[in-house]
Amino acid sequence: MNAIELLRTQHEEAKGLFKKIEKAEDDEKKRLIADLLEMSVDDPQFDPKVAVLKENVEHHIEEEEEELFPKVKKMLKEEELEDLGVVMEDMAEDLKAAGSPRESVPAETGSAAPLE
Repeated sequence: MNAIELLRTQHEEAKGLFKKIEKAEDDEKKRLIADLLEMSVDDPQFDPKVAVLKENVEHHIEEEEEELFPKVKKMLKEEELEDLGVVMEDMAEDLKAAGSPRESVPAETGSAAPLE
């Protein structure tokens, strides 16, 4: 295997690891939401869990805006971005029409999210 092939293989492995990390982060957010939906606002763990969720969501937003959006803008033409926007709006409407997502969130998570 030459150096370029080796580096490409390593890059693919790294991408796979990042996907696993992103999946874990998504699962953690879902678990936090599920926990919050089942808690009373008077629960002593409510505020700390809200703070962790807020931090996770802010990190997600920052990552998308600073890293993902610029890459997507370079990859897609304006017309493609518009088409993608229409598809995303349709998906959002379908999700709203489907009803209460709060009922499905607990079933999509395995265990309580850590407070760290």
